[in-house]
Amino acid sequence: MTEAEYTPQLIGERQTGTGLVVKFFDHSKKLTGDRWQVKLVCETEIPVTERFFDSCRRDDDPDLAARIIRQLGEKQVHVITRERNFVEAAAREGVVTELVEQLDKNILEYLAGQSFTKKFLCRRYEEEKKRLCLQMQQAAGPPPTDDDDDDGPADFSALFRDAT
Repeated sequence: MTEAEYTPQLIGERQTGTGLVVKFFDHSKKLTGDRWQVKLVCETEIPVTERFFDSCRRDDDPDLAARIIRQLGEKQVHVITRERNFVEAAAREGVVTELVEQLDKNILEYLAGQSFTKKFLCRRYEEEKKRLCLQMQQAAGPPPTDDDDDDGPADFSALFRDAT
């Protein structure tokens, strides 16, 4: 494998106070010469449990809510990406370390918050709800219209008379 085909590597894992496991992946790739695109991807798997959706689905049809939760599956993944472009090869490892430290310092506290999981899953619920509702509308076809007064195409012949 060449350096340009650098495969992502798991470079670390952390556990938040709420039990979520955060994984850090190095997705860096060589650009040209001794220059790299340094890319760090932080992934957190969040288990989908129905108790988080109580506040999201209050007004929803129970069948629709159950369908949405089934569509979400057993887990959702929260992804955060940080990258630096055109980094010297000699500085690449230092930049990766710096990005991990920044994420450790800033993101882990956010992910460990008591409301993060609930807010994240409610946002996914709403996104999936919009997607499913749009899908159901498209399957039902266009809504009926009251175009009984349609007299055919408008007459634009006056626009095409010779000005002579």
